[in-house]
Amino acid sequence: MLQSKFPMFVAWGPELGFLYNDAYAQVLGAKHPDALGRRFDQIWKEIWPDIISLIEAALAGEATFQEDLPLLMNRKGFEEQTWFTFSYSPILDDEGRVGGMFCACTETTETVISRRRDAFRLSLERRLHGLADAAQIMAAAAEALGRELGIARVGYGEVDPTGKDVIVESDWIDGRIGSVAGRHRMDNFGPEIVGELRAGRMMWVDDVNTDPRVGPSSAAFAAIDTRSVLAVPLFKEGRFVAMLYLHHPEPHQWTESETGLAREVVEQTWQAVERARAEAKLRELNESLERRVAEALAESQREQEKLRETERARRESDALYRAYFENAPEALFMVRVEPDGSFTAEEINPAHEAGVGFKIDDIRGKRIEDFMPPEAAKKVVDAYRQVIQSGVVLQYREAFELNGGPQYWDTSIVPVRDADGRIGRIIGSSRNVTRQILAEEALHQSQKMEAMGQLTGGVAHDFNNLLAPILGTLDRLHRKGTGDEREQRLVTNALQAADRARTLVQRLLAFSRRQPLQPTGVDVAKLVRGMSGLLSSTMGPQIRLIVEVADDVPPARADANQLEMALLNLVVNARDAMVDHSGTVRITVSAETALADTRSGLAPGRYVRLSVADTGSGMDQATLARAIEPFFSTKGIGRGTGLGLSMVHGLAAQLGGALTISSQPGLGTNVELWLKRSTGQADGGEQNTRALESEPTSEGVALLVDDEAVVRLSTADMLSELGFEVVEADSAAAALDLIDEGLRPDLLVTDHLMPGINGCQLALRLLEQGIIGKALVITGYAELDGIDPSLPKLNKPFTRQDLVQRLAELGSSSN
Repeated sequence: MLQSKFPMFVAWGPELGFLYNDAYAQVLGAKHPDALGRRFDQIWKEIWPDIISLIEAALAGEATFQEDLPLLMNRKGFEEQTWFTFSYSPILDDEGRVGGMFCACTETTETVISRRRDAFRLSLERRLHGLADAAQIMAAAAEALGRELGIARVGYGEVDPTGKDVIVESDWIDGRIGSVAGRHRMDNFGPEIVGELRAGRMMWVDDVNTDPRVGPSSAAFAAIDTRSVLAVPLFKEGRFVAMLYLHHPEPHQWTESETGLAREVVEQTWQAVERARAEAKLRELNESLERRVAEALAESQREQEKLRETERARRESDALYRAYFENAPEALFMVRVEPDGSFTAEEINPAHEAGVGFKIDDIRGKRIEDFMPPEAAKKVVDAYRQVIQSGVVLQYREAFELNGGPQYWDTSIVPVRDADGRIGRIIGSSRNVTRQILAEEALHQSQKMEAMGQLTGGVAHDFNNLLAPILGTLDRLHRKGTGDEREQRLVTNALQAADRARTLVQRLLAFSRRQPLQPTGVDVAKLVRGMSGLLSSTMGPQIRLIVEVADDVPPARADANQLEMALLNLVVNARDAMVDHSGTVRITVSAETALADTRSGLAPGRYVRLSVADTGSGMDQATLARAIEPFFSTKGIGRGTGLGLSMVHGLAAQLGGALTISSQPGLGTNVELWLKRSTGQADGGEQNTRALESEPTSEGVALLVDDEAVVRLSTADMLSELGFEVVEADSAAAALDLIDEGLRPDLLVTDHLMPGINGCQLALRLLEQGIIGKALVITGYAELDGIDPSLPKLNKPFTRQDLVQRLAELGSSSN
């Protein structure tokens, strides 16, 4: 538990004494380190009523699991709403009774808040879109934001043309404080605060009694029962026109999530207000026009001059309407209702033509079914018929396959009656929300993949530490020939299984972008040509391999060993996709210059492109969308780990490149691995022949530092076999104590990720001081703080031969 990167704790004994790891200290906040060893109910007394039933169940022997449980915690000096996913498991003592409980947890507060914020935005948009009055829109937005954030008072104030006063028509309150509707002089609230707003910057004060920007102006806030405030200014055409304000009667720490949401709501609300006011003016204009035409017709015999004036007004109104129709950013349309109940296109504006793709000259007078795809036409006609039957405005979201892809539109349609009361036309407006919908889907997918990557990387790292002594022990038993023939076969089988486990862990680390890489300049063309024989034998005689390498392909920045594994994975996938085990696989290597690609995330620049294309069965869109997910496989149970493509994708991302996949059922698949060009020359790749010909004879003292006792024991045994006198330390601090006592080792072998000083820092310090001449850093994966590229590395888990080769290379470089 102590070495895990996931938050964990144990509550033990009758008083449930609290023990936890470093990761859980982040959950405790200011309660750490005083919480260590204290009673569970004293540490989390504020949430004790929420979790006592779960604790009692665990102490009764029943494991429990909670997902996204809301908890009101006080861990930073103030109450905050949090959400956690966790499990409680009973732990048995030596007598078989429940002696305590174990918990593994993860905080999901940000994820839950993100989901709630997304739902809130969509709900608010739908609610505002259904309102036609500006005051109603502002009141609805204020209420929604206040309830979402739990704020006592929220409202909109419009700034008068002089910029001195703010006018509040109404605001929303939750009952704790009163309304501030009316006219207020802005300067009363302090020059610094008002200056921020007039400069167009959002302003917030956690406590007006302690914030130096408020000063003597705190009396103005006290008069309206306000201790904390958030204000968002709104500028239109360079003028300060309005602001959203949030007031709280108590001090309140405003979070980045709250301020960001407030800014979005301001813009969203004001757009809805402007739309409502424009529509109101248009309705008022139409009503005025109808009244004036009717009056002119009644008096037409007596007042011919008034009729002509009215006609001119009508033409002006038509011109105004036409200007609005032609220039509106929303897609506007008019449909005629035919006597037989069908619907024909009558008019669309330029925004409609640009967004949907239909031209008015091509569709005017045609029935909806004659120019729209059948599925889309049915949805549209059904909506029109619903309006005819109800006689009221209809608002809905449409999803169509238009212009080669899915499109989402928010639409409002209005029935228009003629003089006889019959609905003869339908007018409407549509707004394309495809980008918003796709962005939300992309965000959810990104969050999902990031969470899976974090989980996978953490598990793989812990498994590496477990696998290291297993592989080392089996390797020694295999080399020593321990046991009879049957036992030797069992050791050989176990060693092969451990090696397969090492490969699986490397794939997990590759997917999570945490594998230890040694990137150099790699001649990709030479690497592919050198592997062609192996790849041909892997695919079998019925599959044709074609290798195409362009001239003068520059070296790429990559890890040669990992690149070989990636290419082999891609070729095996291509082989398994072949129908009847026959077809063609084409491997292409070329130099490319790429522009920005939002689909793959590839940055502009110069790259080396490695392509593997097959003539296999291909993938449909649903399968293609999940192709790089870890553990997703179409090969069936027992035929694949589902980590091949995810490993290649993780490798590409870790090297600063990208992986792209294109595929269609029946037409095969093309996978492209894009690698950044290397700024140096290609590594020749020659191995140290002395390291491979014989084992080095080693003498001297080796200082071995590793906080994992089982890993340290296995490594110490290998070093002893090689002739070293081994001195062990379980931390960098313990190693430095040995140095201070006079130890002068010939070699330092150290794990990297340890509490306190890490292995990289220890090695650099001893090398710079001249205490050691050689150092080797052992690592389980590429930690966030990284390892100095000048230090030799050895990846966990490793065999004796791996250690021998790395030490030989150290000796060669020192010579």
